[in-house]
Amino acid sequence: MLSNFFMIVGGQKCGTTSMHNWLHQHPDIRMSNPKEPKFFEIDYWKGDRWYEMTYFHQHNALNVPTKFHGEARVQNLLVKYVPDRIEEYDPNTKIVIMLRNPVDRFVSAWNHFKVMRPGREIRTLEQTIDESIDNFDLDCFDSEEKFYATLDPKGGPYGGRYLEHGYYIDLIRRFHSKFETHIIIMEDLIDTPGLEYMRLIDFLGADSFVPRFVKLNEKHPKYGDLGSRKRLSDFYKNSVYELSNFLHKDLNELWEIHDDTSLV
Repeated sequence: MLSNFFMIVGGQKCGTTSMHNWLHQHPDIRMSNPKEPKFFEIDYWKGDRWYEMTYFHQHNALNVPTKFHGEARVQNLLVKYVPDRIEEYDPNTKIVIMLRNPVDRFVSAWNHFKVMRPGREIRTLEQTIDESIDNFDLDCFDSEEKFYATLDPKGGPYGGRYLEHGYYIDLIRRFHSKFETHIIIMEDLIDTPGLEYMRLIDFLGADSFVPRFVKLNEKHPKYGDLGSRKRLSDFYKNSVYELSNFLHKDLNELWEIHDDTSLV
């Protein structure tokens, strides 16, 4: 078993790539290579030894003791059976969850596949919002069979399930009931990266360290029209209210998701 194991389980387009890089700079922390193993989703049958040798062998080859091991895989937040597998692997796993304004997250994810990966997303933003609301299903990844059905060998958007990724409260509860969890709000991370990083390091139990705060995979959301933001804000309003109560932090105000949502 990997020592002091932790996982950044998501969310998608919430700064996990940058945080993976910042943590990997820490002399006592080794992150998986590559960043996003699919072990707990589809390769669990291959066993613990395969996982550790496949994604962490390069660190062991250096024969340098490593105090902390971690990975960052954004799909793990959405896939319903993953928490049980993590608990079976190591019940003491620490869970890190990174969140951002779910409206911005939705558009950023759509933009990623629409612009950065041409041909993977052919719908307009408005079409995507319409179809996502009509087909919303929080249990869409509750079994391996359903998960396999969404996989795109070309790296597509997992059946276009953008909306589910931002329905944070139910996803967080799956992990919070089993593990010690740490929540990072991306807007706070942007404002005070050093403070949020040190809070995370303290949560993990590692020694203080200051990395090079280089932002990776950064993309800014692009809205097709003002109505797009309003429709998404209306959809997420209740879940953000629940999340605010859960975290004791007014996210409706921070994310401008309420009845009087600003469209400026």
